[in-house]
Amino acid sequence: MRDTVLVPARAAVPVAFDGDNPGRWLFHCHNLFHMATGMMTELAYDGIA
Repeated sequence: MRDTVLVPARAAVPVAFDGDNPGRWLFHCHNLFHMATGMMTELAYDGIA
């Protein structure tokens, strides 16, 4: 549960993280139905602070 955030419908949640591995990372829900209906996004980190 450490990396889990419950986000209410039509809400936003700010996320703070230590970026130490540049690349394209997927944020997603682990519920297959939610993943299939588009509840995921991508974070692109280029390594520049």
